[in-house]
Amino acid sequence: MIKQENSRFRYLILATATLKQGLLANVLAERFPKERGRIFLPEREYWIRKTHSIGTKPLFPGYVFAQTDMSQKELYLFVKEHCRDIQTFVNELTVKALKDSGITITDTIWSELTEEETAFLDRMLDEDGVERMSVGYKEGKRYVIVDGPLKGIEDHIIGNNQHDREAYLDVTFRDKRVVVGLEQKPKRLFSPDEMNDDHTLILANGKEVDLKELANRMMGG
Repeated sequence: MIKQENSRFRYLILATATLKQGLLANVLAERFPKERGRIFLPEREYWIRKTHSIGTKPLFPGYVFAQTDMSQKELYLFVKEHCRDIQTFVNELTVKALKDSGITITDTIWSELTEEETAFLDRMLDEDGVERMSVGYKEGKRYVIVDGPLKGIEDHIIGNNQHDREAYLDVTFRDKRVVVGLEQKPKRLFSPDEMNDDHTLILANGKEVDLKELANRMMGG
């Protein structure tokens, strides 16, 4: 992942058809000059219930990202140069018309992320451009993140789906709510040697001890 700090690179994005964004990103990425940055799809880990495993999918459906020192004009010319390769992948968005020579597009087809969007992206993604699954527990109405990119920004979590291991943030991207991965576990798993509400003691080695049962045995019950 090319970090923004002390870097000439910035994020520019292209809106496209959700089902075609992977194809478009691959076509452009293969032809993009490495010294000018890269074109990629930010991804997030998600829980696959059918296989009980973790996979990845686009973090922002319908958008292709460029992390580059190119201007919007340069990116426009780059896309235009390869328009024959991508003309079946680009959504109507800012495409003006299809001609014999390919797609005619405006030089504003790529838009730049705001400072807030850039800071959020840099925080959430690792060096591979993937937002990893966060892990934590809920204490009252508050979420406590033990590990993962959500750690430190728990106040932005407004809800979650434990079944699908997803968290919903009060953060939007292009008017759409951001959904990220969150595995919520019982608090006692993160508090060794601490008794929980059902009078079970979780030892540091993970073993559970039922204190009521232990007390009954000691009393001859």
